[in-house]
Amino acid sequence: MTDSYPGIDDWKRDTLDRAPSRSRAGDGAEWYLGLTRTAADLELVQEGVVREIADLDAAGRYVLESRGALYGADAAGVSTEELRRLTIGARAAMASTGTDATLYRMWTALTGSEDVTVAAVGVTSRSVYLSARISFVPSSSWLRAAGRIVDRSVEAGMDWSAVVHVGGVLVWGAAPPGWGLGTWAYPLIRP
Repeated sequence: MTDSYPGIDDWKRDTLDRAPSRSRAGDGAEWYLGLTRTAADLELVQEGVVREIADLDAAGRYVLESRGALYGADAAGVSTEELRRLTIGARAAMASTGTDATLYRMWTALTGSEDVTVAAVGVTSRSVYLSARISFVPSSSWLRAAGRIVDRSVEAGMDWSAVVHVGGVLVWGAAPPGWGLGTWAYPLIRP
């Protein structure tokens, strides 16, 4: 068991310990275990769901959709991995106060990467530039939902720009090495 769910490790032993001694004699023990078998199966399913809620990195689609809805992440049109990033990022965005430290935590959670940049730009009016290298090719639905999460995280009225890119470079030319034109980049869609 984990510390997130205090389940029962040995249902058979627990059931027989609770049974009256007369009912454990003969076939009574098997009959008594049969009565609690459904509860044991349901408890194992419940334990699995609780473990997924406690660790969103290992959660399935159903848990990600329900937790994402709680945090304000849109699950429409995104893959499970994209939904995982949106849900974890939206949870971090709830704690964001717009400071560089909380924006960094939100951005690393949203992108799932440690290779990120969070830079404040401007002298008179502050704006934020975010970039990150991610491990998946984002869909337009993810870019739109991630843009809403970033918009919620920055200070009200602050301008922001966010770009994610996958590994590799865009090469232009017939044969290697070609001309490196830059990384495959995707800007987040502002709401």
